[in-house]
Amino acid sequence: MTTATTILPRIPMTRDYMRQLIRENLKTRYGTGRNLIHGLSTDYACFLSYSFAGWVWESVFCSLGKYHRLINRGFLNGPYCPIYGSGAMLASYLLNDIRNPLALFLSSGTLCCALEYATSAAMEKIFHARWWDYSDKPMNLNGRIYIGGFLAFGAGCTFMVDRADPALRSLLDRVPPVVLDLTSLLLFSGFVADSIVTVLGFTGLDRKLDELAEAMEQQLETLQASPEAQEIYNALADTLSRQQRRILHAFPRLELLHEDPRMVRLRQELRENRRRQRQNLRKARSRLGNGKKTIVTKTR
Repeated sequence: MTTATTILPRIPMTRDYMRQLIRENLKTRYGTGRNLIHGLSTDYACFLSYSFAGWVWESVFCSLGKYHRLINRGFLNGPYCPIYGSGAMLASYLLNDIRNPLALFLSSGTLCCALEYATSAAMEKIFHARWWDYSDKPMNLNGRIYIGGFLAFGAGCTFMVDRADPALRSLLDRVPPVVLDLTSLLLFSGFVADSIVTVLGFTGLDRKLDELAEAMEQQLETLQASPEAQEIYNALADTLSRQQRRILHAFPRLELLHEDPRMVRLRQELRENRRRQRQNLRKARSRLGNGKKTIVTKTR
């Protein structure tokens, strides 16, 4: 009796086999020796460029449009969002041969949404926190991805694969190989150090927030009426590390899976308190502006 095992060769899925497979793929794409190093350096420079573009999009356009203030929206300290660079490089590797614009658009949107979904699930599993939530967006999937992201990623990657990536690689080809290789190595070292510092800084954030909620418990009943509540919260928040405060600032909707319910209420109350303060400030500025116009009119 003929079986699949007699027709198909047995693939030795061992560590040595996988290492050899990766080595052969790298050799096919980049070559060997110095060509391999330079090829990896070029790809890393492209990765950082697209990560920076994603950081600009998130920090400038998204934060101003959603929160009306400039926020460093990156998970890391540096000006880059690795998920954008990863999506762009995957599209460059896997979709570079697609010539039909519609097929490229649909493939790009699907690929990047799959990456975003996997990243959301992985970060939630590792850090026990929900970093973004699209539950209030139309056509979302478990709050991790939604139709708006699909359209934006599809359009962005279509432009990247068709126009930006060839232009960027042509520009990098003009850089002396030694300069590009050394620069990429230094930037990679900084990226790794940034990742380590960020992950270590995030460790213990849930415990710190629980302690903060415990210290603020006596203030919860008077938060709405007490103008000092924000100052008290800020003083206690200084017990958080710099990295922890930056992450909470970068991700205003960050939800810890095991966060103390008192802390959830506290953050909601303080968010509402800040909203009222901004409204009062706008009203005061409006009255001041009207008063100046009245004085000018009377003077005339």
